[in-house]
Amino acid sequence: MNLASNSLKYGLQILIPLCLGGIILWWMYRDFDFSSAWEVMQSEMTWSWMLLSLIFGIMSHVIRGIRWKLTLAPLQEYPKTGNCIYAIFFSYAANLIIPRVGEVSRCGVLSKYDGTSFSKSLGTVVTERLIDMVCVLVLT
Repeated sequence: MNLASNSLKYGLQILIPLCLGGIILWWMYRDFDFSSAWEVMQSEMTWSWMLLSLIFGIMSHVIRGIRWKLTLAPLQEYPKTGNCIYAIFFSYAANLIIPRVGEVSRCGVLSKYDGTSFSKSLGTVVTERLIDMVCVLVLT
């Protein structure tokens, strides 16, 4: 009985977000003209620039994940580098659904998969945002 309950719970943990994601995608793109977008991609887009921007975009997230790991080290937290990077990618995906929820969700990812203290990781995120704000003020 317990095995069936765990299997059902695991199945719902996968099925519910997939269905919710599908509904959100359908709702966002229900009136979108895919044929015109396909035409632009075939005739008007320079794919070499798109590939170059993709590489730089991915590298910025990877570097941010590594930097976050380095920020956690003085707090005696040592998560895996891959988990830090995946948490950054997850936070950007979560921000597409609900803005600013990604900052908290990436702390939850490290807490779940590496046992990192949620409060310590959230403190590094808040500190990062404060430093960003100071830099913007200085530049302004």
